[in-house]
Amino acid sequence: MTASGQEVVHELAAHEGAVNAVAFVPLTSHAVTGGNDGQVQIHNLTNGELNRRLPGHTAPIYCLAVSADGRLLATGAQDNSVRLWNLPATKPVASLSTPEKGARALIPQAGAVLIAGASGMTQIELRRGQAAALAGAGAQLTCAAVTSNGTILATGGQNGDVVIWSTLLNRGLFQFRAAATPLLAIHHYGTSLITVDTAGTVTVWQTATLLNGQLPADQKELPQVRQFRLDIEKLRHVSFCRTTTMLAAGESAVAMVDFNSGKEIRRLDDSGGTGACAIRPDAQRVACCDENGIRVVNPSSGQVLQTIPLESHQVQSMQFSPDGRRLAAVSPNGIHLFEPATTSTAASYEFQQTLTSAERVSSLGFASDSTTLFVATADGRVSNWKVGKVGQTAQLAHSGAVYGMAISSDQKQLVTGGADQTVRVWELPAGRLKYQMRGHEGAIHAVTLNADNTLAVTAGADGTIRLWDVTGGRQLKELTRMDSTMYSVGFLGKDRLVVGGGDRRIHVLKAASGASIRALEGHKDFIHGLATVPQTGQFVSLGYSGQLRLWNTNLTNQQAIQVGGTGNCLALLPDGSHALVGGSDGVTRYVRLPK
Repeated sequence: MTASGQEVVHELAAHEGAVNAVAFVPLTSHAVTGGNDGQVQIHNLTNGELNRRLPGHTAPIYCLAVSADGRLLATGAQDNSVRLWNLPATKPVASLSTPEKGARALIPQAGAVLIAGASGMTQIELRRGQAAALAGAGAQLTCAAVTSNGTILATGGQNGDVVIWSTLLNRGLFQFRAAATPLLAIHHYGTSLITVDTAGTVTVWQTATLLNGQLPADQKELPQVRQFRLDIEKLRHVSFCRTTTMLAAGESAVAMVDFNSGKEIRRLDDSGGTGACAIRPDAQRVACCDENGIRVVNPSSGQVLQTIPLESHQVQSMQFSPDGRRLAAVSPNGIHLFEPATTSTAASYEFQQTLTSAERVSSLGFASDSTTLFVATADGRVSNWKVGKVGQTAQLAHSGAVYGMAISSDQKQLVTGGADQTVRVWELPAGRLKYQMRGHEGAIHAVTLNADNTLAVTAGADGTIRLWDVTGGRQLKELTRMDSTMYSVGFLGKDRLVVGGGDRRIHVLKAASGASIRALEGHKDFIHGLATVPQTGQFVSLGYSGQLRLWNTNLTNQQAIQVGGTGNCLALLPDGSHALVGGSDGVTRYVRLPK
């Protein structure tokens, strides 16, 4: 049977040269491929598009493995290296439904998140995943801010009121009218509270009595220190610096102002943008929009240091992480994350990934660790994303090309093998070499681990299948010896192995002894891939001609499918519904398998 157009869902054509390694990324709709061009590529299986390339290897890539959580990638290549990579986050760590739909402000705290919106203030306790309304924090909220020590919360409302709320006493202290128009932004800095209304009025209030605990019983409002008006027409966005008295406000232009003196520091034309702006915590960079994208500006000189291509007219808001190393821009397409290309604070920001959301993003906030991002959406959900720099994190060395690898299901170990005839066990995520074991008399082509990550089985050019104790770092036995090179091996349940290679047969062995159970025939050429379905005991084999064979639990051949091109490598979804087949033509075929 030849695979029809219905069975080949997508042809992922991007490599220049053969595709030698493929893998599904767990918990996502993505796949990773590696090829003769030395490229690691991430593909979206929903639409078949190439998401990104990960540069690093300088020679053909022969193997790769992805951790069970879909965040760690390991690759092995002819350049004698094993490289570890952070993959993009594609799903939140957790998501919780709240009563607040369309939150206007989101404030991460230690162990909790505060969200402000039309119904008032809601606190989410992260450990228990519970959401509760905070009495006395006001309603129809448009903005909120908390002091650096987390003790005083201030909220601004649609009616121009400010409510001061004690997190220690768990109650509202007092409420006062701060503006005649809705409040757009509110900010704590030192002993001051700063409010900005939609008319552009900036008011600085004194909070010393709140912070030192000497609040008079009859206090009904905060003392006003100064007030001035921003020269911005139709003000829509305001951003405060965490460490200085600078604010940025924008619509048709972006003005940088010292709220302590009321003096304008710099004004930037915002032609074609939305007025969205953000100030980096060290006050050395300001991000704003124009018709060409997001501009990164030096506020002291006004020099545009970088323009990040993005449909800036769609940018709804922007925010820097507390450490200043991450910039998040919200658009209808999701949350776009950017990071510096190097560790230098002067480096340009480069695209990292887009966090997609089915619902409109209404607010977001970085936690203090700068890698946890909380996102509130219009449907009332608050999601917790773990974000980090996408790309290489470590480079490990073999003394020859690396052909096979496996990551343990607990994500604590990586086992590799290759042309130097060694089996190496590495600790993850650091990549420290734990064991180096010898036994093979030729290159090692395949590595697999058992379910509890205590045993590894390898197959190689010497025709042997060997069993290893990866917890103690020793070879247990040579299970069997074939007459030709073995290219693939996998566990079939707990007690059996399937092995394939140059003799065109699939050998089913007892895992403990290596004794032969059956030799399966059907392929007319070398077997380059084997993948099992853990829950059913079925498995799939791949021949070099591009033929897939599906095998039942009783070891009979259920069906043969010709997918086109050559069959260099194989990956299978855990449920056995789809396969990835990499070929010599540079194409990876995403195939729907018969039930």
